[in-house]
Amino acid sequence: MNGGAAAAWRPAAEPRFDARHPALVVLGGLVFGSLVVGVGAGQGPLAGVLALLVVAATLWAVSHPTAGAIAIVAIVPGISGLARGVPVPGLKLGELVAVGFAVMLLATTNGDERTRWRSFDWLALAYVTATFALGFTANEIRGDTLTFDDIGQLVGPLQFFLLYRALLVALPERRDRLRALDWLLIGSVPVAVLALLQTMRLPGIHDLLVTLTGTDYSDRDSWAVFRANGPFPHHTTLAAYLLGIVVVSAALLLAGVRDRRRRLVLIALVPASLGLVVSLTFAPLFAAPVAVLGLAWWYRRTLPTLAYAALACALLAIAFQSTIAGRAEEQFKAQSSSSGEASLVPKTVTDRMGVWTDQYLPALQGRWLIGYGPQIPPEITWKYTESIYVTMLLRGGLPLLAAYLALTGALALIALRVGRRPAPPRAGPEQDGALVEQALGRGLFVLILVLLVIQLVAPLFTGTGLPHVLWILAALVAGSAASRS
Repeated sequence: MNGGAAAAWRPAAEPRFDARHPALVVLGGLVFGSLVVGVGAGQGPLAGVLALLVVAATLWAVSHPTAGAIAIVAIVPGISGLARGVPVPGLKLGELVAVGFAVMLLATTNGDERTRWRSFDWLALAYVTATFALGFTANEIRGDTLTFDDIGQLVGPLQFFLLYRALLVALPERRDRLRALDWLLIGSVPVAVLALLQTMRLPGIHDLLVTLTGTDYSDRDSWAVFRANGPFPHHTTLAAYLLGIVVVSAALLLAGVRDRRRRLVLIALVPASLGLVVSLTFAPLFAAPVAVLGLAWWYRRTLPTLAYAALACALLAIAFQSTIAGRAEEQFKAQSSSSGEASLVPKTVTDRMGVWTDQYLPALQGRWLIGYGPQIPPEITWKYTESIYVTMLLRGGLPLLAAYLALTGALALIALRVGRRPAPPRAGPEQDGALVEQALGRGLFVLILVLLVIQLVAPLFTGTGLPHVLWILAALVAGSAASRS
C-alpha cells in the first residue's frame, strides 16, 4: 500500500511552461504573494508565517503542475469547509489554494489538443457568466448594496471552473488522472475519520471542529439524535461529500479493480460509508444504495451486489440502531399532535414544501426572468432555499436554472460516453487504466442522476465538498473523453 501510494506522487511528463509569458509568472507571483502575505501579516507574526507557507506551497504546485494538481485534488475538497480566516485571516484556505494554483497554471502552461475548449467548457463558462451577470443586474435594478458575501456568491462558480480547467491542463495523461483519482479517495479518509471521532465524542474533537468550521452546535444534546458534520459547517454538506466518494468507490469495486487500487478503494469506502451513516442525512443515505444498485445493474452484477448491500445495511442498522431509529421517528412522526398515525412523508420535506409555497414562490413573482440576486428577499423568514432549483431561480431566474440544467446534462453525456466504452480484456496497466476510466464515467453518470433527485430538497451544488468532487471528476472524465483511448 505504501509503495503504491508513494508511486502516485511520481508524475509522468509534466505539462510544459510557456516561456513566452515569463512576466505573467513574475507578476502573478508578486500579486498573489503580496496579497496573501500582507493580509496574514496584518493579523500578527504567526498568521504572516502561515500565509507565507500557503504562498510557497501554491508556487511549488504551479512549478510542478502534475504533482501540484494531484496535491490539490487530495487536499482541497477536504478543507473546503474550513471557515474564512482559518488559518489565513480574512480568506478561505481551500479557495485561496485552488484559485491561486489554477490562475497561475493556466496563465503559464501550454495546453494541447486534449485541453482545447469543448461544448462542456463553453456551457460551464456560460453558467459562471450567467450567475454573475443575472445576479448583479437584479441587484442593480433593486438598488441594493452588495456585501462581501454577496460578491462571493456571484463569483463563487468561477473558482470551480478555474479548478476544472487547471486540472484538465495539468493532468493530460491517463496515468496522471488515475493517480489523481487515487488521491481523491485517500483525501476523503481523514474527513470520514473526523466525523466518526466526533460521533464517539473523543475529547478535543468538538473544540477542534468548532475552530476549523466556525460552527458550534452546542445544543446537540437537545437534538433527537446526534448528527456529525466533520470538517464541514453542516451535516448535510458532509453527507453530500461522502455520497460522492461512496458512489465512485462502488463503481471501481464493481468494475473489478485489483491489487493496490482495490485495497485503496476499500480503505476509502468503509469510513466514507460509516461517516455517511453518522451524518444521519436521509436523502444521501437513501441515494447511496440506489446508486450502488444502479451501478450493479449496469455491470450485470445485481444479485451479488444486492446480497452484499443487504448484509452491509443490516450490519449498519444493528450498529447504529438507536440513532437511526431516533432520526426515523423524528422525520416520520405524525405531523399533527392530534393524530396517532405516522406520516409517510419526512418532516423535513413537508417543512420545505411549506416554505417554498408560502415564502419563496410568492417572492419570485415578477422575477422569473432575472431572479432576485444573491440575497434572500427580506419578506422571507426562512433564509435557506433548501433546493438547488429554488436557489437557481432565486439567483438568476429561469435563465440561470436553464444554464445549470444544460451544464449538468452536458457533463452527464460526457460521463455516459466514457462509461459506455468497452473495457478491453485486462492484460496490463493500459487495460486496467481503461477499466478504471470506464468505472469513473459510470460512477459520475449515476451520481449525477441521483443528485438530480435529492437536490430537490438540498442545494448541494452550491455548497462545499461535493461541488469540488464533481468538478474534479468532471476534469478527469473530460480528460478521458478527449484522449479517445
